[in-house]
Amino acid sequence: TANYGDLTASAADTADGHLDSYYANLFGRYQSKRWAHTLILTGGWNDAKLNRTVDYGAGSYDANGNTNGWGFGAMYELTYDVYLNEDKSSVFQPLFNASIVKTSMDGYTETGAGNAGLNVGKQDWTTGTVALGGR
Repeated sequence: TANYGDLTASAADTADGHLDSYYANLFGRYQSKRWAHTLILTGGWNDAKLNRTVDYGAGSYDANGNTNGWGFGAMYELTYDVYLNEDKSSVFQPLFNASIVKTSMDGYTETGAGNAGLNVGKQDWTTGTVALGGR
């Protein structure tokens, strides 16, 4: 699957922004007799822009900035079919599952606002999971 999103929004004449978002997902499954393997890969990218006007006393300033980020994930699952009756209409599956997710968002610094501008540093996140279970 693949998705593209395009969002433009305004907030009461004081802010407007634009977000482009791209996302792709690849799913695969293979089964040989009782063993099944499943793999899911995902990836995405975002580009965000914001323009805002800040009023103070008798004046105002215009600030703007942009940032982008990306992420990817991978999940693998291994299962084994245990038949619970002779006609194989009921199945129990012990399973092993492992996944990893990595995301990164560039820093955001507004220009045009001097010391009053928004400033957020780069953010990175990685997480992984391992699971044993059954269904």
